[in-house]
Amino acid sequence: MLWHVSVRYGILVCLFAVDCPLFCLYLYVFRNIIYTNLGRPQYPLVPIAATACAIWTSVESIASVHFIPGAFSRRNGRSVLRLRGLTNFPLVTRARRASSRRNGRSGVHPSTITREVRRNANRDNQYVFCVAQEKCQKRKHSTLPNHRKDDLLWWRIEQMIIEENWSPRQISGVLAKEGIHICHQTIYNYVHKNKERLSQYMPHKLCYRRREKKQHRLTKATNIPNRTSIHERPAEANGKRFGDWEMDLIVDSCQRVILTLVERSTNFLMMEKIKTGKKSEPIAKTVVRLLMPYRKTVKTITTDNGSEFASHQLITKGLHIKGKDDVIVYFADAYSSWQKGCVENTNKLIRRYIPKHTNFNLVSPQKIMNIQKKLNNKTREKLNFDTPKFCFFEHFY
Repeated sequence: MLWHVSVRYGILVCLFAVDCPLFCLYLYVFRNIIYTNLGRPQYPLVPIAATACAIWTSVESIASVHFIPGAFSRRNGRSVLRLRGLTNFPLVTRARRASSRRNGRSGVHPSTITREVRRNANRDNQYVFCVAQEKCQKRKHSTLPNHRKDDLLWWRIEQMIIEENWSPRQISGVLAKEGIHICHQTIYNYVHKNKERLSQYMPHKLCYRRREKKQHRLTKATNIPNRTSIHERPAEANGKRFGDWEMDLIVDSCQRVILTLVERSTNFLMMEKIKTGKKSEPIAKTVVRLLMPYRKTVKTITTDNGSEFASHQLITKGLHIKGKDDVIVYFADAYSSWQKGCVENTNKLIRRYIPKHTNFNLVSPQKIMNIQKKLNNKTREKLNFDTPKFCFFEHFY
Protein backbone atom coordinates (compact mmCIF):
# COMPACT_ATOMS: atom_id res chain seq x y z
CA MET A 1 0.00 0.00 0.00
CA LEU A 2 3.00 2.31 0.25
CA TRP A 3 3.04 3.07 -3.45
CA HIS A 4 -0.62 4.11 -3.27
CA VAL A 5 0.33 6.68 -0.66
CA SER A 6 3.19 7.96 -2.84
CA VAL A 7 0.94 8.34 -5.87
CA ARG A 8 -1.72 10.14 -3.89
CA TYR A 9 0.80 12.48 -2.30
CA GLY A 10 2.28 13.17 -5.74
CA ILE A 11 -1.14 14.06 -7.13
CA LEU A 12 -1.74 16.40 -4.18
CA VAL A 13 1.58 18.16 -4.69
CA CYS A 14 0.99 18.61 -8.44
CA LEU A 15 -2.51 19.98 -7.95
CA PHE A 16 -1.25 22.30 -5.23
CA ALA A 17 1.43 23.66 -7.55
CA VAL A 18 -0.98 24.18 -10.46
CA ASP A 19 -4.10 25.59 -8.90
CA CYS A 20 -5.59 25.71 -5.44
CA PRO A 21 -9.26 25.14 -6.52
CA LEU A 22 -8.36 21.84 -8.23
CA PHE A 23 -6.45 20.84 -5.14
CA CYS A 24 -9.45 21.49 -2.89
CA LEU A 25 -11.79 19.65 -5.26
CA TYR A 26 -9.51 16.62 -5.26
CA LEU A 27 -9.36 16.67 -1.46
CA TYR A 28 -13.13 16.80 -1.20
CA VAL A 29 -13.70 13.86 -3.54
CA PHE A 30 -10.85 11.77 -2.11
CA ARG A 31 -12.00 12.36 1.46
CA ASN A 32 -15.55 11.21 0.62
CA ILE A 33 -14.22 8.05 -1.02
CA ILE A 34 -12.15 7.22 2.06
CA TYR A 35 -15.00 7.80 4.50
CA THR A 36 -17.46 5.87 2.31
CA ASN A 37 -15.30 2.76 1.82
CA LEU A 38 -13.41 2.53 5.08
CA GLY A 39 -15.48 4.58 7.49
CA ARG A 40 -12.33 6.40 8.58
CA PRO A 41 -9.12 7.55 6.86
CA GLN A 42 -6.34 4.93 6.99
CA TYR A 43 -3.69 7.57 6.19
CA PRO A 44 -3.30 11.05 7.67
CA LEU A 45 -4.21 12.68 4.37
CA VAL A 46 -6.85 15.06 5.73
CA PRO A 47 -4.54 16.66 8.31
CA ILE A 48 -1.79 16.92 5.71
CA ALA A 49 -4.21 18.42 3.21
CA ALA A 50 -5.48 20.88 5.77
CA THR A 51 -1.90 21.90 6.52
CA ALA A 52 -1.19 22.30 2.81
CA CYS A 53 -4.28 24.47 2.39
CA ALA A 54 -3.17 26.65 5.30
CA ILE A 55 0.29 27.03 3.74
CA TRP A 56 -1.26 27.94 0.40
CA THR A 57 -3.55 30.51 1.98
CA SER A 58 -0.59 32.08 3.79
CA VAL A 59 1.52 32.24 0.63
CA GLU A 60 -1.31 33.74 -1.38
CA SER A 61 -2.04 36.32 1.30
CA ILE A 62 1.66 37.25 1.48
CA ALA A 63 1.78 37.66 -2.28
CA SER A 64 -1.36 39.76 -2.31
CA VAL A 65 -0.26 41.86 0.66
CA HIS A 66 2.85 42.88 -1.24
CA PHE A 67 0.68 44.29 -3.99
CA ILE A 68 -1.00 46.59 -1.50
CA PRO A 69 0.68 49.87 -0.40
CA GLY A 70 4.32 48.94 0.02
CA ALA A 71 4.20 46.60 -2.94
CA PHE A 72 5.12 49.53 -5.17
CA SER A 73 7.90 51.94 -4.47
CA ARG A 74 8.38 54.98 -6.70
CA ARG A 75 12.01 55.10 -7.65
CA ASN A 76 13.13 57.67 -10.17
CA GLY A 77 9.64 57.99 -11.56
CA ARG A 78 9.23 54.24 -12.13
CA SER A 79 7.04 51.84 -10.13
CA VAL A 80 8.93 48.80 -8.82
CA LEU A 81 6.98 45.70 -7.92
CA ARG A 82 8.24 43.89 -4.82
CA LEU A 83 7.40 40.21 -4.58
CA ARG A 84 10.25 39.41 -2.16
CA GLY A 85 11.41 36.32 -3.95
CA LEU A 86 8.02 35.10 -5.23
CA THR A 87 8.98 34.80 -8.91
CA ASN A 88 6.51 32.18 -10.10
CA PHE A 89 4.43 33.87 -12.82
CA PRO A 90 1.17 32.02 -11.97
CA LEU A 91 1.69 33.30 -8.45
CA VAL A 92 1.93 36.82 -9.84
CA THR A 93 -1.34 36.23 -11.66
CA ARG A 94 -3.05 35.13 -8.46
CA ALA A 95 -1.61 38.11 -6.62
CA ARG A 96 -3.06 40.32 -9.35
CA ARG A 97 -6.45 38.73 -8.75
CA ALA A 98 -6.05 39.21 -5.03
CA SER A 99 -5.22 42.87 -5.64
CA SER A 100 -8.36 43.14 -7.71
CA ARG A 101 -10.42 41.81 -4.82
CA ARG A 102 -8.73 44.20 -2.40
CA ASN A 103 -8.74 47.17 -4.78
CA GLY A 104 -11.30 48.98 -2.69
CA ARG A 105 -8.93 49.36 0.22
CA SER A 106 -5.48 48.92 -1.33
CA GLY A 107 -5.63 51.59 -4.04
CA VAL A 108 -3.58 49.43 -6.46
CA HIS A 109 -5.45 48.73 -9.66
CA PRO A 110 -4.90 45.36 -11.36
CA SER A 111 -3.96 47.15 -14.58
CA THR A 112 -1.04 48.76 -12.75
CA ILE A 113 0.26 45.34 -11.78
CA THR A 114 -0.29 44.01 -15.29
CA ARG A 115 1.70 46.82 -16.87
CA GLU A 116 4.49 46.46 -14.33
CA VAL A 117 4.79 42.71 -14.94
CA ARG A 118 4.61 43.12 -18.72
CA ARG A 119 7.22 45.86 -18.68
CA ASN A 120 9.76 44.22 -16.37
CA ALA A 121 9.33 40.45 -16.72
CA ASN A 122 12.44 38.50 -17.72
CA ARG A 123 12.91 36.32 -20.79
CA ASP A 124 11.15 33.38 -19.13
CA ASN A 125 8.10 35.58 -18.56
CA GLN A 126 8.76 35.65 -14.82
CA TYR A 127 8.92 38.69 -12.56
CA VAL A 128 12.12 39.03 -10.52
CA PHE A 129 12.65 42.15 -8.45
CA CYS A 130 16.36 42.58 -9.16
CA VAL A 131 15.81 42.19 -12.92
CA ALA A 132 12.94 44.68 -12.83
CA GLN A 133 15.04 47.20 -10.91
CA GLU A 134 17.88 46.82 -13.41
CA LYS A 135 15.53 47.48 -16.32
CA CYS A 136 14.19 50.52 -14.52
CA GLN A 137 17.69 51.97 -14.11
CA LYS A 138 18.49 51.37 -17.79
CA ARG A 139 15.37 53.22 -18.86
CA LYS A 140 16.21 56.06 -16.53
CA HIS A 141 19.66 56.63 -18.01
CA SER A 142 18.55 56.10 -21.61
CA THR A 143 16.03 58.98 -21.57
CA LEU A 144 17.15 62.56 -22.11
CA PRO A 145 16.84 64.77 -19.03
CA ASN A 146 14.82 67.97 -19.02
CA HIS A 147 17.69 70.44 -19.32
CA ARG A 148 17.39 73.89 -17.82
CA LYS A 149 16.98 76.56 -20.47
CA ASP A 150 19.89 78.85 -21.12
CA ASP A 151 19.74 82.36 -19.65
CA LEU A 152 20.54 83.80 -23.09
CA LEU A 153 17.42 82.11 -24.48
CA TRP A 154 15.26 83.61 -21.74
CA TRP A 155 16.77 87.05 -22.47
CA ARG A 156 15.85 86.64 -26.14
CA ILE A 157 12.30 85.59 -25.22
CA GLU A 158 11.95 88.66 -23.00
CA GLN A 159 13.02 90.89 -25.87
CA MET A 160 10.40 89.31 -28.13
CA ILE A 161 7.74 89.97 -25.51
CA ILE A 162 8.80 93.54 -24.65
CA GLU A 163 9.85 94.89 -28.05
CA GLU A 164 7.70 92.89 -30.47
CA ASN A 165 4.71 92.15 -28.19
CA TRP A 166 4.65 88.56 -29.37
CA SER A 167 2.58 85.96 -27.56
CA PRO A 168 4.22 82.81 -26.08
CA ARG A 169 2.71 80.67 -28.84
CA GLN A 170 4.20 82.93 -31.52
CA ILE A 171 7.60 82.86 -29.80
CA SER A 172 7.48 79.07 -29.51
CA GLY A 173 6.59 78.71 -33.20
CA VAL A 174 9.36 81.03 -34.40
CA LEU A 175 12.00 79.35 -32.25
CA ALA A 176 10.86 75.92 -33.45
CA LYS A 177 11.58 76.98 -37.05
CA GLU A 178 15.12 77.80 -35.88
CA GLY A 179 15.52 74.36 -34.26
CA ILE A 180 14.98 75.58 -30.69
CA HIS A 181 12.14 73.63 -29.10
CA ILE A 182 10.39 75.18 -26.12
CA CYS A 183 6.73 74.73 -25.21
CA HIS A 184 4.54 77.85 -25.15
CA GLN A 185 3.25 76.79 -21.72
CA THR A 186 6.83 76.96 -20.41
CA ILE A 187 7.01 80.56 -21.59
CA TYR A 188 3.66 81.31 -19.95
CA ASN A 189 4.98 79.86 -16.67
CA TYR A 190 8.05 82.08 -16.95
CA VAL A 191 5.86 85.15 -17.59
CA HIS A 192 3.64 84.34 -14.60
CA LYS A 193 6.76 83.96 -12.49
CA ASN A 194 7.86 87.46 -13.57
CA LYS A 195 4.33 88.87 -13.76
CA GLU A 196 5.10 92.33 -12.39
CA ARG A 197 7.71 92.95 -15.07
CA LEU A 198 6.26 91.21 -18.17
CA SER A 199 2.47 91.09 -17.79
CA GLN A 200 1.98 94.62 -19.18
CA TYR A 201 3.38 93.49 -22.54
CA MET A 202 1.16 90.40 -22.80
CA PRO A 203 -2.23 90.18 -24.55
CA HIS A 204 -4.96 91.30 -22.13
CA LYS A 205 -2.20 91.81 -19.53
CA LEU A 206 -2.92 88.24 -18.32
CA CYS A 207 -6.42 89.28 -17.25
CA TYR A 208 -9.04 87.18 -19.00
CA ARG A 209 -12.77 87.43 -18.76
CA ARG A 210 -15.71 86.02 -20.66
CA ARG A 211 -18.37 88.32 -21.93
CA GLU A 212 -21.98 87.31 -21.82
CA LYS A 213 -23.50 86.61 -25.20
CA LYS A 214 -25.94 89.30 -26.24
CA GLN A 215 -29.17 88.40 -27.88
CA HIS A 216 -28.96 88.82 -31.65
CA ARG A 217 -31.20 91.61 -32.90
CA LEU A 218 -32.50 91.23 -36.42
CA THR A 219 -32.39 94.63 -38.10
CA LYS A 220 -32.11 95.86 -41.64
CA ALA A 221 -29.86 98.76 -42.59
CA THR A 222 -31.66 101.41 -44.66
CA ASN A 223 -29.00 104.15 -44.64
CA ILE A 224 -26.93 102.66 -47.50
CA PRO A 225 -28.25 102.86 -51.08
CA ASN A 226 -27.85 99.79 -53.32
CA ARG A 227 -26.55 97.77 -50.41
CA THR A 228 -25.33 94.23 -51.18
CA SER A 229 -25.77 91.77 -48.31
CA ILE A 230 -22.98 89.48 -47.16
CA HIS A 231 -25.30 86.54 -47.86
CA GLU A 232 -24.85 87.25 -51.58
CA ARG A 233 -21.07 87.01 -51.31
CA PRO A 234 -19.65 84.02 -53.25
CA ALA A 235 -18.80 80.91 -51.26
CA GLU A 236 -15.18 81.08 -52.50
CA ALA A 237 -14.65 84.16 -50.30
CA ASN A 238 -14.18 82.01 -47.20
CA GLY A 239 -11.00 83.64 -45.91
CA LYS A 240 -8.64 81.20 -47.62
CA ARG A 241 -8.69 82.75 -51.09
CA PHE A 242 -6.26 85.60 -51.74
CA GLY A 243 -7.83 88.93 -52.68
CA ASP A 244 -10.75 89.16 -50.24
CA TRP A 245 -10.54 92.25 -48.01
CA GLU A 246 -12.30 93.64 -44.96
CA MET A 247 -12.43 97.29 -43.92
CA ASP A 248 -13.48 99.21 -40.84
CA LEU A 249 -12.94 102.47 -38.96
CA ILE A 250 -11.38 103.18 -35.57
CA VAL A 251 -13.07 106.21 -34.07
CA ASP A 252 -12.05 108.46 -31.17
CA SER A 253 -14.32 110.49 -28.88
CA CYS A 254 -14.28 113.49 -31.26
CA GLN A 255 -15.29 111.43 -34.34
CA ARG A 256 -11.79 111.47 -35.82
CA VAL A 257 -11.13 108.21 -37.66
CA ILE A 258 -8.42 105.81 -38.80
CA LEU A 259 -9.28 103.59 -41.78
CA THR A 260 -8.12 99.95 -41.59
CA LEU A 261 -8.00 97.50 -44.52
CA VAL A 262 -7.05 93.84 -43.95
CA GLU A 263 -6.53 91.07 -46.51
CA ARG A 264 -8.30 88.05 -45.05
CA SER A 265 -6.01 85.17 -46.07
CA THR A 266 -2.70 86.81 -45.05
CA ASN A 267 -3.83 89.37 -42.39
CA PHE A 268 -1.90 92.06 -44.26
CA LEU A 269 -2.86 95.49 -42.88
CA MET A 270 -3.08 98.93 -44.44
CA MET A 271 -4.20 101.87 -42.27
CA GLU A 272 -4.38 105.64 -42.63
CA LYS A 273 -5.74 108.55 -40.61
CA ILE A 274 -8.48 110.51 -42.41
CA LYS A 275 -8.68 114.19 -41.57
CA THR A 276 -12.24 114.72 -42.81
CA GLY A 277 -13.81 112.42 -40.23
CA LYS A 278 -16.63 110.02 -41.13
CA LYS A 279 -17.62 111.58 -44.47
CA SER A 280 -18.26 108.78 -46.93
CA GLU A 281 -16.74 110.18 -50.14
CA PRO A 282 -13.24 110.95 -48.73
CA ILE A 283 -13.21 107.48 -47.16
CA ALA A 284 -14.13 105.86 -50.50
CA LYS A 285 -11.38 107.77 -52.30
CA THR A 286 -8.83 106.74 -49.65
CA VAL A 287 -9.81 103.06 -50.06
CA VAL A 288 -9.36 103.30 -53.85
CA ARG A 289 -5.96 104.98 -53.45
CA LEU A 290 -4.68 102.35 -50.96
CA LEU A 291 -5.88 99.38 -53.04
CA MET A 292 -4.98 100.78 -56.46
CA PRO A 293 -1.52 99.10 -56.64
CA TYR A 294 -3.13 95.71 -55.96
CA ARG A 295 -6.46 96.13 -57.75
CA LYS A 296 -5.76 93.25 -60.15
CA THR A 297 -5.93 90.86 -57.20
CA VAL A 298 -8.81 92.48 -55.27
CA LYS A 299 -11.98 90.36 -55.49
CA THR A 300 -14.32 91.38 -52.66
CA ILE A 301 -14.52 93.87 -49.80
CA THR A 302 -16.60 93.28 -46.65
CA THR A 303 -17.57 95.94 -44.13
CA ASP A 304 -20.30 96.96 -41.67
CA ASN A 305 -23.41 99.11 -42.09
CA GLY A 306 -21.95 102.44 -41.03
CA SER A 307 -23.05 105.47 -42.99
CA GLU A 308 -19.37 106.27 -43.64
CA PHE A 309 -19.40 103.48 -46.27
CA ALA A 310 -22.47 104.73 -48.09
CA SER A 311 -20.30 105.71 -51.10
CA HIS A 312 -19.35 102.10 -51.75
CA GLN A 313 -20.22 102.45 -55.43
CA LEU A 314 -17.30 104.87 -55.81
CA ILE A 315 -15.01 102.10 -54.57
CA THR A 316 -16.41 99.65 -57.11
CA LYS A 317 -16.03 102.19 -59.89
CA GLY A 318 -12.51 103.24 -58.86
CA LEU A 319 -11.20 99.64 -58.75
CA HIS A 320 -12.90 98.55 -61.97
CA ILE A 321 -10.73 96.89 -64.60
CA LYS A 322 -12.09 96.40 -68.11
CA GLY A 323 -12.75 92.77 -68.87
CA LYS A 324 -12.83 91.69 -65.18
CA ASP A 325 -15.59 91.38 -62.61
CA ASP A 326 -16.36 94.42 -60.49
CA VAL A 327 -15.10 94.63 -56.94
CA ILE A 328 -18.34 94.56 -54.96
CA VAL A 329 -18.55 95.84 -51.39
CA TYR A 330 -20.58 93.45 -49.21
CA PHE A 331 -22.22 94.54 -45.97
CA ALA A 332 -22.48 92.35 -42.88
CA ASP A 333 -25.66 91.92 -40.90
CA ALA A 334 -26.40 94.48 -38.23
CA TYR A 335 -24.81 93.69 -34.85
CA SER A 336 -22.84 90.80 -36.41
CA SER A 337 -19.24 91.94 -36.16
CA TRP A 338 -18.10 88.30 -36.21
CA GLN A 339 -18.92 88.26 -39.94
CA LYS A 340 -15.85 90.44 -40.46
CA GLY A 341 -13.77 89.02 -37.65
CA CYS A 342 -10.40 89.48 -39.34
CA VAL A 343 -10.48 93.28 -39.31
CA GLU A 344 -12.12 93.31 -35.85
CA ASN A 345 -9.27 91.25 -34.43
CA THR A 346 -6.73 93.52 -36.14
CA ASN A 347 -8.41 96.58 -34.63
CA LYS A 348 -8.02 94.95 -31.22
CA LEU A 349 -4.28 94.59 -31.86
CA ILE A 350 -4.09 98.23 -32.93
CA ARG A 351 -5.80 99.30 -29.71
CA ARG A 352 -2.79 97.99 -27.79
CA TYR A 353 -0.81 100.89 -29.31
CA ILE A 354 -3.66 103.40 -29.57
CA PRO A 355 -5.86 102.85 -26.49
CA LYS A 356 -9.44 104.02 -26.29
CA HIS A 357 -10.07 107.67 -25.40
CA THR A 358 -6.88 108.61 -27.24
CA ASN A 359 -7.03 111.90 -29.15
CA PHE A 360 -6.13 111.04 -32.75
CA ASN A 361 -4.76 114.53 -33.27
CA LEU A 362 -1.88 113.45 -31.06
CA VAL A 363 -1.23 110.37 -33.19
CA SER A 364 1.21 111.24 -35.96
CA PRO A 365 1.16 109.59 -39.41
CA GLN A 366 4.63 108.23 -38.64
CA LYS A 367 3.33 106.42 -35.58
CA ILE A 368 0.51 104.92 -37.63
CA MET A 369 3.02 103.65 -40.19
CA ASN A 370 5.16 102.16 -37.41
CA ILE A 371 2.12 100.30 -36.02
CA GLN A 372 1.28 99.01 -39.48
CA LYS A 373 4.85 97.86 -39.99
CA LYS A 374 5.01 96.13 -36.61
CA LEU A 375 1.75 94.22 -37.14
CA ASN A 376 2.70 93.20 -40.69
CA ASN A 377 5.98 91.80 -39.37
CA LYS A 378 4.34 89.93 -36.51
CA THR A 379 4.30 86.17 -36.99
CA ARG A 380 0.93 84.41 -37.12
CA GLU A 381 0.10 80.83 -36.27
CA LYS A 382 -2.40 80.60 -39.15
CA LEU A 383 0.47 81.43 -41.54
CA ASN A 384 2.72 78.71 -40.07
CA PHE A 385 4.49 81.45 -38.09
CA ASP A 386 5.36 83.49 -41.15
CA THR A 387 4.65 87.22 -41.31
CA PRO A 388 1.68 88.81 -43.12
CA LYS A 389 4.07 90.94 -45.14
CA PHE A 390 5.97 87.91 -46.45
CA CYS A 391 2.81 85.93 -47.29
CA PHE A 392 1.14 88.93 -48.96
CA PHE A 393 3.95 89.88 -51.32
CA GLU A 394 4.65 86.24 -52.06
CA HIS A 395 1.64 86.37 -54.42
CA PHE A 396 3.32 89.02 -56.55
CA TYR A 397 6.66 87.30 -57.14
